[in-house]
Amino acid sequence: MAKEILDAIYKAEEECKTRENDAKKEAENRIQNAKADAENIINNAEADASKEAQALIANAQLEAESVFDKALNAASAKCAEITKTADNNRMNVIKQSVDALVH
Repeated sequence: MAKEILDAIYKAEEECKTRENDAKKEAENRIQNAKADAENIINNAEADASKEAQALIANAQLEAESVFDKALNAASAKCAEITKTADNNRMNVIKQSVDALVH
């Protein structure tokens, strides 16, 4: 009977060791899975942030081009206006210069 009790205790201890080892392996697997999940989350967040940054850069570039085009058009219109005014006044200036030299 004592041998049976000792055998039962030994068997229970072995089962505990097995359960403990299994629990350690499971915990290690969970840690590895958690690390992998965290890495995936970080990688996805970085990819999303990069896409968002690229979109913001593209929008800023489009806005800058629009502002440049507007400024260029305004400058071109102003130059055309100055040229037209100069063309209109050229004959008057020449005539006034000739008159000033003659008189």
